[in-house]
Amino acid sequence: MIPYKDEEIVQLRNNNTELKQIPKIEEKQTYHDFFLNYLLPNYPCILSSDFTKHWQSRKEWCLSDGSPNFEFLQVRFGNACVPVANCKEEKYGSHPKSEMTIHNFMSYWEKYKQRGYHEDMDCLYLKDFHFNREFPDYKAYETPEYFTSDWMNEYWDKRNEICDDYRFVYMGPKGSWTPFHADVFRSFSWSANVCGKKKWIFFPPGEEECLKDVHGQLVFDVNSEDLNNPKKYPKFTELKHRIEVTQLPGEIIFVPSGWHHQVFNLEDTISINHNWLNGCNVDISWNYLKQGLTEVEQEIQDVKDAKMVDGDWYQHCQMMLKADKGINFPEFFDFMRTIVLPRIEILKQQTKSIDRVENEHETSHMDTRLSTKGDITQTFTTPHWLNKDCIQFDINRVKYILEDMLKNEEFANYNEEVNGQHIKQIEELIGTINQSIECCDVDM
Repeated sequence: MIPYKDEEIVQLRNNNTELKQIPKIEEKQTYHDFFLNYLLPNYPCILSSDFTKHWQSRKEWCLSDGSPNFEFLQVRFGNACVPVANCKEEKYGSHPKSEMTIHNFMSYWEKYKQRGYHEDMDCLYLKDFHFNREFPDYKAYETPEYFTSDWMNEYWDKRNEICDDYRFVYMGPKGSWTPFHADVFRSFSWSANVCGKKKWIFFPPGEEECLKDVHGQLVFDVNSEDLNNPKKYPKFTELKHRIEVTQLPGEIIFVPSGWHHQVFNLEDTISINHNWLNGCNVDISWNYLKQGLTEVEQEIQDVKDAKMVDGDWYQHCQMMLKADKGINFPEFFDFMRTIVLPRIEILKQQTKSIDRVENEHETSHMDTRLSTKGDITQTFTTPHWLNKDCIQFDINRVKYILEDMLKNEEFANYNEEVNGQHIKQIEELIGTINQSIECCDVDM
């Protein structure tokens, strides 16, 4: 049985605070083992290059010496317009971005390499390129099965009002880098090197507090000499854990929720990256959002005190939360609803299938039965994250978030201010979940 209670999951995470090096997985293990050993404990790891050796991108985007195939990329994808960051500049705590075509970026990159990455030239890094969206018919890679329970992209793929996702390609020359940060929504991420090497510097959750200045802002570069100034970074001397690892060509690194990190390209490097979350870390994302709302309210408290916001204080806060974090409370509820309703239906179908098999006295053949349209059963051909244990786990984790939403005074105040139906809808959805659990005779 998969642990699903919050206190059990928190305990698993607390057991992994003394990590000194990132473990490497050389051979394939079961989804269940990876789930229990890495996803639930929020524990980083590296998958060997065997997991990517069949990818089309590794065959076509790289030359025989392992360097990027500039000509292929320029010809095949050259017309796409992509965001490019300048790693030699800093603006508002990040590298400023512009746009250029892949054709022009490849021309720049090749010239930069030929000139020995000369310091007089800009160091440009192609980042956050929505490759799958631009080239849906080109199958550059396959998401490793351990990362296929991806609620974020499942949700954003279903949204008709916006066109967005969290699947990216990064391309950068030797010396390009990403400043110190934690991932969006405090999600998981995975990053696969199609070619090249990266140096990762990790800090377990909580250690980032030692890397904030007197104003509470994260340091831009964890190698900055400024950190040694106690007047600017008074807690730096309390830092206990800094973990460095080199990611080789073809390897995939799993980045857990809330692990702040900084990344350097040691060679010309192309990587494929996903941000994602599921039942293992949804509570971390929800807590991050609640903390974000507290910060918003504190930041604009003087506006409330001056009565500059008339009657729509909670709406204003949710609007600012959305601008700051990319999502707010009502949208997060919609996220949870979109995830749980299909899983309730799958659970019902699985229960019907099991009942039918038991009636036919065929339970011994359950593992070899094939799924049919509209009849998802627990089989080897069904994705592992759709088996009954995982579906039950997902439903339980959503229920936990919904129950916490009902306890949240700020959400209740917002709902009352807009004369909304959110609280009623949350209560109804919890009722639907409880009914499904009862009807399916599930021990939760």
